Amino acid sequence: MMRFQLRPAGVRLLMVALCGLTGGLSVVMAQPAPQAPARTQIDLILIVDTSASMVGKAGGQNIFPEVKKALKDLVSSSNPGDNILLIPYDADVRSRPTAAIYGQQDKDSIHGEIDVMKAAGPWTYTAAALQKGLEEAKRLDEAQGTNKHAKVVVLLTDGLNDPPPAVRGSASEVRLSEVARRFQGMPWFVWQVQLGPKIDGGVDEAFRSAEFPNYRPVRTAAADLSKVRAEILKEIEAEKARQAAEQAEAQKRSAAAPADDGKRQVKEEAKPQMKRQTLLLWGAVAVGIVLIGIAIVMLRRRPRPHGALQYWKPGEAPRTFDLAAASKRRLRIGPPTGDLVLTDVGEHGLILTAARIEGQVLCVIEAEDGVSLKFKGQPVTRLELYDRDQFQLGAYSLQYEGEVGSRVG
Repeated sequence: MMRFQLRPAGVRLLMVALCGLTGGLSVVMAQPAPQAPARTQIDLILIVDTSASMVGKAGGQNIFPEVKKALKDLVSSSNPGDNILLIPYDADVRSRPTAAIYGQQDKDSIHGEIDVMKAAGPWTYTAAALQKGLEEAKRLDEAQGTNKHAKVVVLLTDGLNDPPPAVRGSASEVRLSEVARRFQGMPWFVWQVQLGPKIDGGVDEAFRSAEFPNYRPVRTAAADLSKVRAEILKEIEAEKARQAAEQAEAQKRSAAAPADDGKRQVKEEAKPQMKRQTLLLWGAVAVGIVLIGIAIVMLRRRPRPHGALQYWKPGEAPRTFDLAAASKRRLRIGPPTGDLVLTDVGEHGLILTAARIEGQVLCVIEAEDGVSLKFKGQPVTRLELYDRDQFQLGAYSLQYEGEVGSRVG
């Protein structure tokens, strides 16, 4: 388990935030209590794999009951004013009409649709289903004008994109890369919830290349879908809070706008009061900027390398290099100017960083140009490190010691 350590720069940033918060509290206490902003709505688009493997056929496991339960839980968490769209798919895509939520009766109606869903299809045409889901998100976005809802697209599948043979390789085939590119950079939340053995690499690459800032790939067991549902709801609530804050700020700006049309002149005796109001406003803005900065730093704090490397030449005793003690996010292994110097390696070596991969923080090494990196006797340019992994750099053997578990397969 990783432990968070606040470094000196972080301490200074926190002290600035606390000072700003103290001043901001006095600003807030001096002002009338703001009205609560209107509730922010969401559009929830649920794309569900109904191929036969979801009920245990074709080598799969019967996970469909857990999938239905997760879908119904997501529907139950909706609020009045939300929209929900259910899109089952296998060889083809069967989009249901968009349902506006006004009360429990609307939720019960969608629950009924989920209850009667069957999983019997022979193929998994994920690309076509995602195309339909993103088109519906765009349609709703355009219809809502300036009062846009937060868009949440959830793909639930246990397999990879596998179009039916009739379209595979033809001009009519829907391709993942083209689907994502059509909606490049949209701020919608897109979750790939993979219930099979591995994340669909085609879906993953398509959304990353199209720069979807809120794309989330998650691989999980069906029994743990409740945890994934909780994470989705957490992000939805965070997005609602962000939009509500924007609405409140817009209301504040509107209330502070001059009531006259600019023709009347400001009286001299009113200037001190205006100056005080301006200072109070900028104080509140400064507090907001500092706190947002802290939130961004905490949320986007990149992981650091952890564990240790043992290294040796033939006939030499192994030596140990503590990756965490180096206190860097990027380490060079090998060259004379590196963090870990290995003699006779040359001017180039390996770059070691850390990355979050499928819920784990893994150390990753990459070979610089012209460097011979071998793993299990085969040359590689990039390697994700698991506990006890051994690899070779020139005449050196290296072994990673960590807490991420041993490599499987």
